[in-house]
Amino acid sequence: MNMDKIANCLSMTKEQAKDVFELFNRLVNENHKLSKGIQLQTEDDYIGWWENNWYRSISFGELVKSEVEQGGWEGLEDTWEQQAENFCTSELNNTIFLLPCGMYAQYV
Repeated sequence: MNMDKIANCLSMTKEQAKDVFELFNRLVNENHKLSKGIQLQTEDDYIGWWENNWYRSISFGELVKSEVEQGGWEGLEDTWEQQAENFCTSELNNTIFLLPCGMYAQYV
């Protein structure tokens, strides 16, 4: 695979692209529920799956903030951040993955 092409198309560093590539391969190889029906044979397959289904956060705090902004939380607004943080924590290694490069990848 051409990591330069993947990195350039996804506006990532080569290290980030490599980590995404490895995550995707692991999900497919483990038959993870997120990879049902996914065929990853070309760079364009990896790029397409990322662009159509994934969100990138550079920190856990940014991920939580994004979830708060998406809305849909119950109760008083001052509890939304805690609810979002609990949600993100519960979704780690399910729909949210911390990559070795420190970036979070979230299936959306």
